[in-house]
Amino acid sequence: MARIHRWETDPTVQHELVENGGFCSRHAAALLSMGSPMSVSAIAGFISEWFAERLDGKNLANISNMTCYLCSVSHQTANSAFAEIEAGLNSAAFRADYEESAGLCLPHLRDLMADMEREDIRQFLIEATSRQLSRLAGWCSSYREKRQRLLRHQITLDEKWAWLIAVEKLFGHEEAIRLP
Repeated sequence: MARIHRWETDPTVQHELVENGGFCSRHAAALLSMGSPMSVSAIAGFISEWFAERLDGKNLANISNMTCYLCSVSHQTANSAFAEIEAGLNSAAFRADYEESAGLCLPHLRDLMADMEREDIRQFLIEATSRQLSRLAGWCSSYREKRQRLLRHQITLDEKWAWLIAVEKLFGHEEAIRLP
């Protein structure tokens, strides 16, 4: 919300946003879900004006290579996080913690492994992910069984949220999919 306010009011931040391509459709939908009509109209107004000034009617080459500002920031952040994770996987303690966590979602795991050179780390990540998904599947089944048998008081926190964690792990972390 603070970023939306800055996009609405700060010319320097507005310039940074449009120079980096505005928004992709996913982030535009997120803006619509969070911003007020006043803030969205201010943001859409300066982005529209910026693009109108750069379209020459002959081609779109000057805007065709632009990428979403938020996607670019997310990509930079992800690359930094991937480097930290890869370094951490050299430690047995980090591996143990990773194994017990929900781990990475499959899209981010694929991105991390795309540039990974060490086969032992690749193998660990594949095996850990398999165990994490199996654990989530078990919690989902247990949750359903306890709900159906009216044993709601026996549902653990892991079981209660396993369905949402499983969706995030399988499909990624879109704005519409967030842990409460």
